[in-house]
Amino acid sequence: DTTIFGPEGACCMNFLEVTLPDVPAGTNALTIEVDTRNGQGPASNGNGQSWVLASTITFNQINPVPLPVELIRFDAEGDSNGNTLLNWTTASEENNDRFEIERSVDGVSFDTVGEVLGNGTTTETSHYVYTDYDASASGSQLFYRLRQVDFDGKSAYSDIELVNFAGNGRMGDVDVIQLDTKNYRLIDNSGEGMSTVELYSIDGKPVDFLEFNKESVIDISAERLASGTYIAVVDGKYSKKILVY
Repeated sequence: DTTIFGPEGACCMNFLEVTLPDVPAGTNALTIEVDTRNGQGPASNGNGQSWVLASTITFNQINPVPLPVELIRFDAEGDSNGNTLLNWTTASEENNDRFEIERSVDGVSFDTVGEVLGNGTTTETSHYVYTDYDASASGSQLFYRLRQVDFDGKSAYSDIELVNFAGNGRMGDVDVIQLDTKNYRLIDNSGEGMSTVELYSIDGKPVDFLEFNKESVIDISAERLASGTYIAVVDGKYSKKILVY
């Protein structure tokens, strides 16, 4: 909170520079509120002169703190035995104590089901694997994420991965073809046809539900979806990540 006063009875120009400490690494936007007022109300001073606020805000992160762990890949896939195989890769690590594997049945409330020790500090690429045995007993559709914990207790979360055991976490008998940045084609190879397609955001929230009459080929438009990663679930059996640009 900073207050500046202009000179009495004269026009003035003030340049205010504020340093914001402890801005999280990776921050690329800030909301800044400027409250402008004087003793005679918000629109004029005692001489009836109006004031004008001209503001230019420049955001520079000086010497940004690097993320403690650079996660470049995280995948989760269910197998035919009801287990979930998770694997992930880091490009570098700093003070990385461990990874906690969290699981959810609704994509909102997560429980820790295991942990894998990190590699401390390293600039080398590191690969990790973890198997969540008999995971399908907890639900036919599960959400997974990683909680990375530093030695000082600070933590960060990965993106969320969806596993659908009815389809072993894969599209199986359904192929997905990306026609362009907003349109996709689903092709059924089982001969049974496709009846429903559910779209989920990467954090597990449903965003669309489509019904069909056992079609062998379905074209899907994602024009009204924001750019990002989504999960397409066909007939409650098969799941696949799709990218919307």
